[in-house]
Amino acid sequence: NTTTDVRELSGKVSLDRWGTSHVAPDARFVDAAARDYALQQSSPAVDRGTDAVLGSAALATDAGSNARPYTGTAADIGAYEFQGQGGPSLSILKQGPNWINAAIENTFSLVVANDGIAAADAVEVVDILPAGATYADGSATSGGVFAGDRLTWQLGTLAPGDRVYLEYAVKASQTLVSQEYRAQSTSDPSVIASGATITTTLNDKLVAAINFFPRPDGFSFYNYGGESPDSDLTIDDMVKIFGEAEACKSTAPCVLTAKSENWRTTWLKRIEGGHCAGMAMGSLNIFANDTFAAGDLQSGANTTFDLTKENARRYVAFYASTQGSPPANQQQLQKDGYTWVPASTPTTVLDTLIKNLGDASAGDRYRLSFELHPADGGGNGHTVVPFAVEKLNDDEYLIYIYENNLPNRFDVALRVNRTTQEWSYVGTTAPDKPLEKYRGDATSNNLRLMSWRYHTGLPKDPGDIDRIGRVFDTKLAAAGTFQSTAPALQSSDSMMQFDLSGEGYLLVTRSDGKRAGYDLGTGQWIAEIDGAQEVPIALGMGLNTPSAVHIPHSAGMTYSVQVASRETAFGNTQGAADVNIAGPGFGMNVKDLVLDAPVAQGAVVTTDVPDLMALDVDPDNKRLTFTPGTDDAEAPTLTMAVSFRNGSDYSVDVRSVAVAPGHAVGLTFDENTNTIAIEGNGADAVTYQVDVRRINSDGTVDQFSDSVSDGGAAGVRLTVGEEWTGEGAPVVETIQESTLPAPEAVPGPSASAFAHVAQEGETLAAGTTLDHPLVNDNPDALVFATQDVTAAGADAATYSMPVGVAYQPDLNRWSLVSQDGSTAIPAGAGFNVLVAQPNEHTFVHTATAENIDASWTVIDHPLANDNPDVLLLVTPRQDGAESALIDAPLGVWYDNEMGRWAILRQDQDAMPANAAFNVMIMAAGDNASVHRASAQNTSANQTEFQHPLANNAPDAHLFVTANFNPSGRGGTLNNHPAAVSYNAEQGRWAIANVDQAAIPDAASFNVFIFAPYAAPASGSETEEMGDETGD
Repeated sequence: NTTTDVRELSGKVSLDRWGTSHVAPDARFVDAAARDYALQQSSPAVDRGTDAVLGSAALATDAGSNARPYTGTAADIGAYEFQGQGGPSLSILKQGPNWINAAIENTFSLVVANDGIAAADAVEVVDILPAGATYADGSATSGGVFAGDRLTWQLGTLAPGDRVYLEYAVKASQTLVSQEYRAQSTSDPSVIASGATITTTLNDKLVAAINFFPRPDGFSFYNYGGESPDSDLTIDDMVKIFGEAEACKSTAPCVLTAKSENWRTTWLKRIEGGHCAGMAMGSLNIFANDTFAAGDLQSGANTTFDLTKENARRYVAFYASTQGSPPANQQQLQKDGYTWVPASTPTTVLDTLIKNLGDASAGDRYRLSFELHPADGGGNGHTVVPFAVEKLNDDEYLIYIYENNLPNRFDVALRVNRTTQEWSYVGTTAPDKPLEKYRGDATSNNLRLMSWRYHTGLPKDPGDIDRIGRVFDTKLAAAGTFQSTAPALQSSDSMMQFDLSGEGYLLVTRSDGKRAGYDLGTGQWIAEIDGAQEVPIALGMGLNTPSAVHIPHSAGMTYSVQVASRETAFGNTQGAADVNIAGPGFGMNVKDLVLDAPVAQGAVVTTDVPDLMALDVDPDNKRLTFTPGTDDAEAPTLTMAVSFRNGSDYSVDVRSVAVAPGHAVGLTFDENTNTIAIEGNGADAVTYQVDVRRINSDGTVDQFSDSVSDGGAAGVRLTVGEEWTGEGAPVVETIQESTLPAPEAVPGPSASAFAHVAQEGETLAAGTTLDHPLVNDNPDALVFATQDVTAAGADAATYSMPVGVAYQPDLNRWSLVSQDGSTAIPAGAGFNVLVAQPNEHTFVHTATAENIDASWTVIDHPLANDNPDVLLLVTPRQDGAESALIDAPLGVWYDNEMGRWAILRQDQDAMPANAAFNVMIMAAGDNASVHRASAQNTSANQTEFQHPLANNAPDAHLFVTANFNPSGRGGTLNNHPAAVSYNAEQGRWAIANVDQAAIPDAASFNVFIFAPYAAPASGSETEEMGDETGD
């Protein structure tokens, strides 16, 4: 057998199912106990071998030297060849629940098979009920007859390979021991099979249960994630979900509307994180739905447990995808007394289940959903099937669950304390020891029952896929509400739906300032918007996926969405995520975001810092704007799908748009002009990779896929209405005036800058002492310095040695010191000095044997690792006598193989151990950039630096570090100490080699710019760098 789908049976028999070889529970050896492995005539191994291997002389005979195969037959499986003709081979397997409840009818099944090579005639099956079992009248399938103490079936002839599945139900007054059951040919009594003994324990602590069990009613395979192929959710599935009139632009065959196709692809992406909702509701549907059976999904399957993942995955994906979508008949269901969420506190969940599971004729069943406690970050939604409740004592109960992450397990439960209302996820063998982090209480709002009738009801409410021009009916606005009573009806134009496929948090702020989502400040879900709902997304694979946010939309409202990273479930430093937005007549996505896990801070900064991004959504004008935040760049794909009841539908993808920190990209569809606008707010020309798909009313599709450049303008506009015939490219024009806000200034680490000039009479032999409030009596400060040869004006002097920093504890002052330890810094030598406190951007790096490689020392830091685009500023420091001096110009370089930045000696001598460095990390932005020397900007030992914050700004403070290979590309050394200088006539700054050596072509420098601010009232010359860097 080549399959891994192995199911353990009650009779202690392991049966490999659905493999490619022959499967039977008993090989029928002559006497296996005596090690006689010759085959009986009734062995299922007779004639089941492969003749293809018989070409070898060594295989021409069996272990007893008998000819193989026997004359006129095929080869047998095994060491011995049966010497004669094979016959029928019956087998019988009995299955039942792991334990039974006296209050309910418990189902047992018999699988009878003929595994031989000849037919078995007149087959009769007899099952003598064990002591304590009372037959449930009429429960036997396939014509079973009960008389006295036994059930009898007459099966007639079973051809080779035939299998018959039989069922019946009993009530039990004690533990049942089944051992007298058999299948036998009445015309040839030697053709017989007897079953193994199975024991089914009576559980007298159960207070309620249904006849659902993880085996055979649950799936045999584990909950799964991974890539979702298109075949998991098809066009036919979308028609079933929403109905042909709503899902299809045209019919015969159906061509999906743009929005329904957007739903389909969004759902497929979402369930890559897990299928627990599909497995829970799919298995419950087979159990509770009299019109559907496992055999409808797989030929020959008698139970859910028989289904293979391959045959069930489309069915599972169907219910995993629709887990949050209410049915179109939800108002009728409500009138009939059914509720989407009938219970949402521990005691109401417990009491509802005791009542429901104790009623064999109940009209609804439930899945049980839960998430992490808000104090543990929330999210990580999971859903299971509750099938029994056991009372441990007057306060505590166990809710037994079919856990799709642990198939074929009967010992997993939620423990609920009625008095404290605390609950936890446990194993019943040790119910006081939680198995998972799931827990809650009366106020945690993270446990609820979800209706089978609502989840499986079809078609779904077309309000979820409504198209522009539809007359909106009053509809439920609370799908997924936590309320224990039926949600109130809400009147609104439609629902806005926001969710994240990935790990993180969402917080939506409406244009009136009211919010809904996860508030990072309080660590709690908030719902300031009337009718806003937290809709859990159950995936079940352990990922910290947040709940979706549903908000009733009214015309004119716009929305800002904060996307925040959180700790990842499996310790990854980054997580991929898509933001999905649906509203009246449209679907939007921002795909392929990279959320950096929060960076744990040190002693100075005690809170974790999440990665923050923002989206702005204008539903009425079909406008989407994305801003990656100010800490790093992103390259998302923006998509938009718009559907109209009359006219064409449109979908557009703008792929992998590079957006710098603090900048933005916008995507708009103008329904009045049928134009698509793509905008940016950067200064450079941008080339967009654009895919446009127009779905015409007759179902024909026009497509365009190409690159489109804005030529340095504000953006591009594509005309895709009637003017575009579908042949060739649509008309493209540039947008000259951007409607996006100006770029945000990119904050760097909290730092301040000042200028220092060495004075006559310095007491240091090879240094100059700093005297400034920012550094005096501040030994924890991180100090950076770059020589400014024009800082002292006419009296300026230059210094051609590398400079570092050191703290003088006897003076409580910082000093700039020569890195050769002996060359004096002359009076008039000027320096720009930058002062920062240790934080996530600024730290000390020490060279050690473990991180030194030849002439460099490797930096291991979460803001720099695997990030070739960040910029590093480096200054050597002396920490006492043990710190090594670096008497060579320094630079940084990025090792693409390791994904790490390193500090480099540009003279390529060995990096000494114990060398220490102050390091600052910043993203490229308005006040940090890379300058590359070229023939156009370089003359001799100087290269002119052009930047808006530096041009005509003589008071600016510039800091530079050589960059061997910016963004991991290229590689040029500049083995000379560099300084900056200002040319007053030209109003430009330059980077210069102070030893007068020519700057090599392509030599690059990281440049950090601190522009002047108004002097503080105290008259200090300090220039603070906070959240902004301009006037």
